[in-house]
Amino acid sequence: MRLAGEQIRLLLICYGFSASLAVYYGLIWRQSLLVTFLWFHLVVCFGIPLAHALWEGGLRKGWRALWRGDDLKRPEAVFVGLASGVPLFAAALAGIWLMMYSGADLSAVRFLLDSWGLAPEWVVLFGLYLGVVNSFLEELLWRGFVLDRLVAWGRRQAILINSFFYSLYHLLVATALFGQQ
Repeated sequence: MRLAGEQIRLLLICYGFSASLAVYYGLIWRQSLLVTFLWFHLVVCFGIPLAHALWEGGLRKGWRALWRGDDLKRPEAVFVGLASGVPLFAAALAGIWLMMYSGADLSAVRFLLDSWGLAPEWVVLFGLYLGVVNSFLEELLWRGFVLDRLVAWGRRQAILINSFFYSLYHLLVATALFGQQ
């Protein structure tokens, strides 16, 4: 069954909110990192694209296109990725450095992570998981699935809508971590 343009747009908006809902459900309501990542990775990152592809009847074609990486063959895509990724990575490192050396009391964050089920001996492994697996799955979801489908309504609009949902999801994580006193 092929979906009409407006139906796909509405579904993509629902998909965008689903990431934030998974974070809200796991971190705020259930207060569990395990629940959060199970919902986000299994339901949102895998389940939604899989269900969407099965619904449209193009699972094999869509899956192949996702892993082929046609964007990497375009020099402008690599340039934009590096031109935006390197400064953002530097800003993230600067933020971490400021947080660690500004005298900020991170004991509240440590206490919150403990209450969410992250034992101190798992912090390094969890950091690696976030840096590799979570980042990869986020890229597949936001750029490989959602953005690819939004481009049909214009590149700028697609980037703005995708960025909004990506930011909303991360804002909720930051609020859960640093917004509770």
